[in-house]
Amino acid sequence: MNNRAELIKVWKERPISWSQLGSWAYSKQQWIDKYIFGLNEEPNLAMLFGNTVGDTLGTPNSMVPSLEKHLVGLKEYELKTTLNGMTLIGYADHYCPCTKVLNENKTSENKNRWNQTLVDLHGQL
Repeated sequence: MNNRAELIKVWKERPISWSQLGSWAYSKQQWIDKYIFGLNEEPNLAMLFGNTVGDTLGTPNSMVPSLEKHLVGLKEYELKTTLNGMTLIGYADHYCPCTKVLNENKTSENKNRWNQTLVDLHGQL
């Protein structure tokens, strides 16, 4: 970016995601490093594990075969809308257009970290 006006223009046109909002709330400096300067932190082991589990869902190599019967439809379904002139974007882990059911999958080292109520109240969806 050559100047501040160009940077502002790019950000006004870019959709805002839940991840961006969460990152901003967690650490403004980390957000600036990632979204302005393009400096990504190395993922930790928990993040890598969650990505691995997510990547296997819906495949013959699923790490959670008992979950597969609930994951009907489209994986990583894009949800996009405009609110007050700002584009918001998100991705449901799975969406079934026939039943209109969204699924959000969570992983954790702590088996008590996530349950259906906590996912429902999380705010991401």
